[in-house]
Amino acid sequence: FTDMDNYTITRVNNAGEIGQIVETSKGTYGTGPKKIFRLQKKNSSWYPELIFNDTSTQGFGFAVADHFENILIAGHNFLTVIGRDTVFRAPVNYLADQIACDKYGNIWLPNRLEELENFKLDTGNSSAYLRQHALYKKEVEGIAPRSIALDKEGNIWVGTRYKGIYIFKIENEQLTFLQRITTHNGLSENFVSFLVCDQDNNIWGCTPSGLDKISVKNEVYII
Repeated sequence: FTDMDNYTITRVNNAGEIGQIVETSKGTYGTGPKKIFRLQKKNSSWYPELIFNDTSTQGFGFAVADHFENILIAGHNFLTVIGRDTVFRAPVNYLADQIACDKYGNIWLPNRLEELENFKLDTGNSSAYLRQHALYKKEVEGIAPRSIALDKEGNIWVGTRYKGIYIFKIENEQLTFLQRITTHNGLSENFVSFLVCDQDNNIWGCTPSGLDKISVKNEVYII
């Protein structure tokens, strides 16, 4: 860990088991290929406490925090939610490398079977906190999705293995194609492994060749 305000570096014990750090109001978490840890700070170091081990998966995708500050992470068989003291799991069709969620409880998983799975959060139902709401197949068939982000208008950006970025919107429960962005528009590469939307509604895309910032001005995509 590096604290940029105080310019200090703190050590994480057994850091080789942790590939990603997620900080929430409920705590700081680290994820590995099959394990999820809660990180506890003692003196000047962080110590991982194992809270979940998914022996059924070949590996996890990227973890995110939902609107209620719970950790969401997808494996090959399950979408897992880690709360302060609870673990909830819902079956998924296959691994999603990245998950996107919004403040309304919509969770989107573009999996490697070329499907877009939509889950809803039901905070009032402890036995079914997650439920699959919709599954879109033909709309994303053949694009090999690998990453996802939601912009401020609710549009769904899907990064792919070979074909750049596809942008969709939801209208009356239907997934509608809006736009495709590729190297012809200025992307550094058509393999987009990670996407994120910032507070100014810019989309940032990570490729093997660079980091791309995508802005929309007067309905024109500027990279």
